[in-house]
Amino acid sequence: MSDNNSETKFIPTEDDVYFKSLLARMQAKVLYSLEVTWFHIHHNCEISIPIILFINLTKFINHDNAIYYSSIPSIFFFLISSLVYRLYEPMSLLILIGFYLQLLFNHTANQLNLYPAHVNWIVGCLGLQFLLSIPFTKTTVFYLIQPWATFNHPQRLADWHGSWQYAGFRKTMRVLTGVLGIGFILQAILATILVIYVSPNVTKYVCPVIAGVTIAGLMAWLAIYSRMMKKKGDEARARAMRQLEESQQEV
Repeated sequence: MSDNNSETKFIPTEDDVYFKSLLARMQAKVLYSLEVTWFHIHHNCEISIPIILFINLTKFINHDNAIYYSSIPSIFFFLISSLVYRLYEPMSLLILIGFYLQLLFNHTANQLNLYPAHVNWIVGCLGLQFLLSIPFTKTTVFYLIQPWATFNHPQRLADWHGSWQYAGFRKTMRVLTGVLGIGFILQAILATILVIYVSPNVTKYVCPVIAGVTIAGLMAWLAIYSRMMKKKGDEARARAMRQLEESQQEV
C-alpha cells in the first residue's frame, strides 16, 4: 500500500530547464540595461547640472557667488562616487577645479588685461594636471575613461585595472594623457598670444572658440585612438589564444 503522505519528486524536463535558463538570461539583460541607463543618467547629470546651474545663476547673482553655488553638485557627485561606490572618477573633480580656477583667473586676468583668455588658462591648467599624472601609477586619462569603458560593472572594473599590467596598455594611457595635456596647454599659450596682439573685441569671441574646438577635437581623437588601440589589443589576445590552443594540440 502506497503512502499518500510521501512527496512526489519533481524531475524537470528539458523544456523546464530551457525556459528557466531563458528567464535568467532575460532578467540579467534587463538588469544590465537598467544599470547602463542609470550610469548614463548619473554621468550626464554630473556634467550638465553644474554648467546649466552656473549659466542660469549668473542672470540673478554675481559671478563669484554663481561659481560657489554651481560647484555644490560637483562636490556631491564626487563624494557619492568616492564614499558610496568606492570609485575615483575625476570628472566631477575636474569640473570643480575648473570652477575655482575660473574664480581665480577672473580677477588675475582682469588685472593683466587678459580677460578673454581666462577660459583658455583654465583648460591649460587642467592640461598641466594631465601631464603631472603621467609619472604616477595610473594616469588621469585612465580614470577618465574608466567609467565609460566599464559602466562601473564590478567584473569589468577588475578587468580594466588588470589591463594596467600590460606594457602596451600603459603606453596607450600615457600617450593619451600626454597628447591631451600638451594640447590643452598649447591652446592656452595661443589664446594668450592672441589677446596680447589682437583687439580684445575680437579675442573675446575667438578665445572661447579655441578652447571649445581644442576640447572637442582632442576628445574625438581620444575616442578614435582608444577604439583603435582596443581593436589591436583584442586582435593580439585572439592571436595569443590561437597560438596557445595550437601549442596544446601539438602536445
